[in-house]
Amino acid sequence: MGSIFWQLNDCWPVASWSSIDYYGRWKALQYYARRFYAPLLVSPHVEDGSFNVYIVSDKTASTTAQLRVRLMTLVGATLISVAIPGSGKRICFAGTK
Repeated sequence: MGSIFWQLNDCWPVASWSSIDYYGRWKALQYYARRFYAPLLVSPHVEDGSFNVYIVSDKTASTTAQLRVRLMTLVGATLISVAIPGSGKRICFAGTK
């Protein structure tokens, strides 16, 4: 599957929804497109009262990685900090409320 976003570039200098301006400079959408089309995706979800983190890789080779999960209060105090080495599991991290 693939996707396409409208509109890639501008044909004259104008404020628009394009990702590249008339002069070839990147606009905000192009910077975010680089992130949402990245080969590795970290996807956190709350499901049935449990906080799960999924990792999706579009790479053809194995990648060594480490997932760091940190739960913080609104004032910046760390409640939980966990570092998890990469694994082949579907769910990389699971925590409950």
